[in-house]
Amino acid sequence: MELCVGFTSHQWQRQLRPKLDRGERDAWEEAIGVFERRLKERFFRCIDALFELDQEANRNEPVRPGFSIMALCCLLIETLQSFYRGGRGTPDTGAHEAPPQPDWKRTTRAFKEFLKTSKHFNVDFHNTQIRGDFAVYFRHAILHEAETRRGWLIEKTVPQGKIIERLNGGYRLNRTSFYEALRCEFQDYLRRLHNESEEELRRNFLKKMDEICESGPKRG
Repeated sequence: MELCVGFTSHQWQRQLRPKLDRGERDAWEEAIGVFERRLKERFFRCIDALFELDQEANRNEPVRPGFSIMALCCLLIETLQSFYRGGRGTPDTGAHEAPPQPDWKRTTRAFKEFLKTSKHFNVDFHNTQIRGDFAVYFRHAILHEAETRRGWLIEKTVPQGKIIERLNGGYRLNRTSFYEALRCEFQDYLRRLHNESEEELRRNFLKKMDEICESGPKRG
């Protein structure tokens, strides 16, 4: 299984991972590079292509890429949050613990956590109600029902200077500003991974990368 073009899970497990366990700096540079390439190949370049297509579309062949852009942005948020957490976040249950929550509840919690902790989003998503509404009526709706609900609208350039604003009991969302904030979040994460003092962040990064590799086809 390829983690990114030209680099496989086999290379990660057999060649790179032992060096990371030894804390080799060059290995960390390579690992972060693999991760950066993976997310650019799967998400960022795809979203960029949709923005470019929107600019180039003519009247005879109109495109409306807002839903596609935001669906990919939501998948990207889930990906980043899973790296922050060090995996999918499925809780283990013991004899005295509550049963695990359904997937949609775990995803809602993950989105609320991301929007709360990210400095690029928490100004606009400034309370738990807005964060929860986005997760349920935007993320869940757009990925599971191909629509937004409860008055959430996707706009290209408005509201200006912010990501979202209240409108007629719902919200309108500036997809361009949302994506720019997500790009900034990604760059911040890469910078933090390069910092050797970010020990917990690096541990969780390795857990998630190992999880990805172990979920792929096994090789001897």
